Amino acid sequence: MRVFLAVALLLALAVVGLAVWGNWDTSSPGVDTSGLTREAVPGHVAALSTADAAARARAADSLWKIGVHAREATPALLTAARDPDPQAREAAVRALGRAGQGTRDAVPTLMAALQDDRSAVRASAAAALAEIWMEERFGTPSGDQAPRPMVEPGPEAKELHKTAVPALTALLHDADPRARAKAAAALAEISLFAGPALPDLIAILEKDPDTDARLRAVLVLDNLGPPARSGVKALAGRVRGDPDAGVRANAAHALGAIKADPEVAVPALIEAYLTDEVGDVRNIAMWGIGQFGPQARLAEPRAREAAGGQGPEDVRRRAARFLEQLDNKLGGDGPETPPRGGPKKS
Repeated sequence: MRVFLAVALLLALAVVGLAVWGNWDTSSPGVDTSGLTREAVPGHVAALSTADAAARARAADSLWKIGVHAREATPALLTAARDPDPQAREAAVRALGRAGQGTRDAVPTLMAALQDDRSAVRASAAAALAEIWMEERFGTPSGDQAPRPMVEPGPEAKELHKTAVPALTALLHDADPRARAKAAAALAEISLFAGPALPDLIAILEKDPDTDARLRAVLVLDNLGPPARSGVKALAGRVRGDPDAGVRANAAHALGAIKADPEVAVPALIEAYLTDEVGDVRNIAMWGIGQFGPQARLAEPRAREAAGGQGPEDVRRRAARFLEQLDNKLGGDGPETPPRGGPKKS
């Protein structure tokens, strides 16, 4: 099921690999992972000062792989983030997203790196900010898959969030699609302050050819909720026609979360429920319609047309099911009710 954010890419992001939380697999046969342990951190920190740029980059990459267990390397990585070699600089910036968790020390340096002259560094800086802010909201995962309650950031953290929004908004226009996507991912983690970026995020939804950039933009609007009302038209367009199922599913969820302009949102959602080829998209579209309460009646004409038409049998069956649930005030116990919690997010 790739629909939920194509998803869990990080997933959040989104968007995470073997070492994302520092739990590097040291048991792979034939692979020397002795340098990817907590005990190896001091050696990598020393290597960040070597004259060999390639060795500096490798050291930073190893610290990234070690992850949160390399927290003691944060001061050295802050210096390495200004390395004259772009590859070493990028690796250090990327490593700060994990080693710098649990502290805000890395945030000013990463914000400066958003304006680096190398797009790979800019993208890595935005991704690192997203990781730090995700950890700030949820805490470092324990590895037991237990739900992690969200934490309200303190005043100092919120001030940093506000300060970062202009640079991240500018990055939404970067020529490198990775930078645009990572900027949107970072904004999704601080969506409370992302309102000023809304016009730029809507432009990504409408025009960006990069799937990941569109997906991340959808997540910001979803997290914003009702204040993202101006994005309803763009979201409806993505529900109807985005080539990626993850974008369609999450755009449908965002329409339900925003719950505005039903004359635009509901027709797009009923069309997705009736005709989308992916079941998860249909399920979330049905959930989205249900968020509009009595205004879900706007979907009735299209459903009646489909139920009584000559179209595919599965479309007629869904239309009949929808009309039945509509008469029962869209009760949530139908066979195509979406999974609890909706799509996964960053």
